[in-house]
Amino acid sequence: MQYVIQASEKTKAKGSEFETKALLYLMNFRDDSNEIYYFVIDFFNDLTAIDRFSQKSWDLQSKAAKVNHQANIGKELVTLFKNYLSGFNFDHYILFMGGIADSIRIDNTKNIFDVNNIESKSQNKIIKALVKESHSKVYIDNSKVNEQVATDFLNTVVFVIDDKSKSDYIRDIVKVNPRIIPNDIVLEHIFDQIRDAQSTKKNNNNVEGTIISAMDEFIYYNRHLTANEIKMMVLNRIINNNIMQRGITHSFIPIYSKMPAAIQKDVLEDCQHDIAKTLFDKNNAENFWDLFNNIYQVITIDKNLSIEEAYRKLDHTLLSKLNFLNIMSVKYFMAVLKDGIYED
Repeated sequence: MQYVIQASEKTKAKGSEFETKALLYLMNFRDDSNEIYYFVIDFFNDLTAIDRFSQKSWDLQSKAAKVNHQANIGKELVTLFKNYLSGFNFDHYILFMGGIADSIRIDNTKNIFDVNNIESKSQNKIIKALVKESHSKVYIDNSKVNEQVATDFLNTVVFVIDDKSKSDYIRDIVKVNPRIIPNDIVLEHIFDQIRDAQSTKKNNNNVEGTIISAMDEFIYYNRHLTANEIKMMVLNRIINNNIMQRGITHSFIPIYSKMPAAIQKDVLEDCQHDIAKTLFDKNNAENFWDLFNNIYQVITIDKNLSIEEAYRKLDHTLLSKLNFLNIMSVKYFMAVLKDGIYED
């Protein structure tokens, strides 16, 4: 089985921003978002989400226009349709749009819907436009294209209308006390940081015409981000520190200096790795943010508390729920968070 990478393209700034909204929709706003590990950018499609071992995939095409009529929708479905006809198995097909003409939906209050919420006349127009557009594409085998196949495909598509701001998409990544979450301007800057990282991957190298024999081979072309990388970008910005590069933070020095010099470096690295593993433990995400909240509350009640004193004020029932943390890694995390708050 072979799959040829075709119709990859560079996207204008507005389209790039919209594709970041699409990425964050996949990451945070689906019932199965926690299954997604990789975001593959402009490879199979505008965006394709893949689970940890490439056993499940979410294929997405984006269309930023605020008003899309039936013909526009039919045309924009073509790359999803291409993948539907390919030998590769894509589990979900998603068209992410900036808006849609009111006459198309049966219930205009639904911003996530399938073909059952599309008027029958509109369905027919979408199908005809899709078939016409498919026949014009050299990367689609026209012998496979007809209205019945297009109809079958349309029954698999989920339509999503963007209804959130840039800051809304970032705010939903973390589950913390509203006092901790930065203002909208900072959240938008975080959004832009993710957008820029996404654009860098898109422009990384030219993959047009590349032939692969299995979906997991995307990994070799460095056109992907992981959910963990994105979470780390957000967390680092919120605490005003890069946990993995910070080194010995000021409040951690009294603790660090008590350890034998021979083990100090190893202990520091272990602390950083423990925090990273905890952050990326999907089964414990809620417990992690509960601990984050608890630490924040303790260290902001009295800024003069030492880390040792603050540690003893934590809710230790929360600590027991986080399997990758220990005494030292919690104290290091507290020090990084404290210095991020008071050194800003």
